[in-house]
Amino acid sequence: MKTLVISYLPRRERSRTKKLQDYAVKNLKGEIEYLDLVKELPSFFLEESLSAYYKRNYAKQKLDDHEKKAIEQMDKLTNQFKSADNIVLAYPMYNMSMPGIVKTYFDSILLKGETWDIGEKGYVGLLKEKNAIVITTSAGIYEGDFSNWDHSTNFVNHLFQFMGFKLVDVIHTGGMNGNPDHEKLIMDKSKLKIEESLKELNKTIEITI
Repeated sequence: MKTLVISYLPRRERSRTKKLQDYAVKNLKGEIEYLDLVKELPSFFLEESLSAYYKRNYAKQKLDDHEKKAIEQMDKLTNQFKSADNIVLAYPMYNMSMPGIVKTYFDSILLKGETWDIGEKGYVGLLKEKNAIVITTSAGIYEGDFSNWDHSTNFVNHLFQFMGFKLVDVIHTGGMNGNPDHEKLIMDKSKLKIEESLKELNKTIEITI
């Protein structure tokens, strides 16, 4: 059983998100693979790559070498994503949503015929036996009157569900900048949530090891 740990943590050791991710990884079982989106940037859909994608994945036509090169990075990331049984994704919220690089990563792997498809009854997720834990943080609090300002939590949950994931657990930690004296308490609560999520994920790993 393999878990792919995907992270976008440009603040490195200063990052609270990284501390929570490290806590999760420390308690993970099975094989672990890492993808650092700071070091390995996903590709944007540009004119050539979008044309090649539609030609191959929609029109079912063969690509020439130049077209294959245009979506090579997308295929690489998609194959890596599909090869994992579980996903741990960690990123900070920026301006009420996920960072642009994280969205670009999802654009790279949400490829028709690879992670989703269209059946007789509509969209079909192709990754039905996989699980995902998403760890996000924010300086502010997105609760009460401001709950509708959180454009990350529901969105990332829908993306994984769209691909057919069995378990998707989004653990958001917010408000530490507004109340720095309570930072340890807030972080400890999130660690407990991570432990609960990992129980289900590790259960799946133990069954197959």
